Amino acid sequence: MTIFQSAPTGSAPAGPGSRPVLAPDALVIDGGVPLTGDVTVDGHKHSMVLVFAAALALGTRVTIDNVPAVSERDILLEQLRLLGCSARVSGRRVVLDTVEARPGELRPELTRKVHGSLYLMPAMLARFGEVLFPGAGGDHLGSYEHGQGRPIAQMLEVLEQFGCRFRTSDDGTVHGWCAERHGARPDIMGWSSVPGVLRGPRVSSATKAALIFAATVPETSVVRHPLLLWATRDLLDFLVAAGVRVTHTADGVAVCGRPARAVPASVSLLPDPCEAATWMACAASTGGRVRVLTEHPQRLRAAMRHELAVFDRLGLPVRWDADGAVAEGDRAELRPATVVAVNDGPCTDALPLFTPVMLRAAGTSVVRDAVWSGRYHYAEQLRRLGARLEQGPDQLVVHGGPLRAADAPLTPGDTRAAAVTVLAALATHGRSVITGTEHLHRGYAHMPEKLTRLGARVMSAVAEAA
Repeated sequence: MTIFQSAPTGSAPAGPGSRPVLAPDALVIDGGVPLTGDVTVDGHKHSMVLVFAAALALGTRVTIDNVPAVSERDILLEQLRLLGCSARVSGRRVVLDTVEARPGELRPELTRKVHGSLYLMPAMLARFGEVLFPGAGGDHLGSYEHGQGRPIAQMLEVLEQFGCRFRTSDDGTVHGWCAERHGARPDIMGWSSVPGVLRGPRVSSATKAALIFAATVPETSVVRHPLLLWATRDLLDFLVAAGVRVTHTADGVAVCGRPARAVPASVSLLPDPCEAATWMACAASTGGRVRVLTEHPQRLRAAMRHELAVFDRLGLPVRWDADGAVAEGDRAELRPATVVAVNDGPCTDALPLFTPVMLRAAGTSVVRDAVWSGRYHYAEQLRRLGARLEQGPDQLVVHGGPLRAADAPLTPGDTRAAAVTVLAALATHGRSVITGTEHLHRGYAHMPEKLTRLGARVMSAVAEAA
């Protein structure tokens, strides 16, 4: 592979978020420099995709603030425009009007690029009574039914309880229709991998699909034992703002019918906890001091309570003030730890980000993902940087120690693997070349520019296969 046409990433585009997101093929990082400075956290991508889908389901107009300028935003808005919606992007604000949406094609060249397209399936069924869903993309986290990289059967099953029916073709395309919808009482515990506890890869999407569809049913539904992650709470806030009656019950959430006409709504998305954790991990792994800024520090702090507890166990104290948080890394203070990602604890998306911190600590750490078993694709890239890792079927053992620059370009294959590879390269003396940066741009807004402002020596480049 040849790397050429390198250019510094020193300035972010004017009016961040107002332009389509374009990803360079590769990043060239000269590591070993402590990162220091201020960085602003963008909105939560998972919240964004749910509000987009729910707005389509309800046929309303919504003003969304704190929207991240990630490629997933642009791809989903392009698909929504093809359905007759209008969308105006101005900085971190998106005004999405779905009132004039009409039944239409979901384009596989769009839906298969991002995971968030999955929630267009219940939205289309709720709005138009029929959908032909060609499949979603995003990070491939296993081999599941219908050839998908993530499970989908739980969403079909929960929607069937509302009166929907489905037929799946050999290529994985799902044809769904709903001639007569009705209220339902789906129990999300039925899709848990552990009896009596919400665990595994199916409970989150089952919850979200049930809430999106229930908001359009002209009678009361109760979603029992829902997994109310922070993005799902943003979804509920939007439903209430749009005129849907939502009540929390002893064992679930009651969604009371659909208003005669969904009212225009305004919402501000939660600051992204995983992006904030990324910058905190940058401070720890490079021995720097990063100030994480947000207009909603209390919301972010509450959403990160499990991840903050992990950083504390690893020896990275995080201080909070009215503008956000400060993380200051000191290798002498870092400690090994065992960290387990669970649905209602440290989140699976943040789990890989702790690994570069563990590599700086003397001793042996363990990471275990109880949501997506085997989500350790980043381990190979870290090994190429000299990390000493032992990978088992359900855990990754991390031995602290020095890293070295890789002899060949690093090739992470998903969003968190790309972020972890960047963090490790920043902590490694010497030059690293990282390809697959399109994965970064699905999950992080202007990451190379933000890194540069923190003092990282980063260049964008074009990679050409030899």
